[in-house]
Amino acid sequence: MDTEQLKQRFTLRLIFLVAAPIMLFLMISIAEGFVAALKIVLFFLLPALLLFYAFLIKKMRCPACREPFALEHADNAPFQTTHECRYCGHQVKRLGPINGGRDDT
Repeated sequence: MDTEQLKQRFTLRLIFLVAAPIMLFLMISIAEGFVAALKIVLFFLLPALLLFYAFLIKKMRCPACREPFALEHADNAPFQTTHECRYCGHQVKRLGPINGGRDDT
């Protein structure tokens, strides 16, 4: 793993596993109370954040070399976006925005 990949992984872990649960806990505890906030964050929101984190890791994984956080944006075309692996050069085509990601303004 290179340093950029480690930084991305650390940032995602920090956001999804530390910062988001703490912020949600504080907001809910102000509105509902400490015990209710603890139940909501631990049993509902933290598992949802973990699933979303796992989804992001899987989505950014190269299907050829299986390296996590390897896909980078390469090119846009109507109805699809091309991502290229930074390690092996494999290209993945996925559905993209209708206008190809370009503003007409």
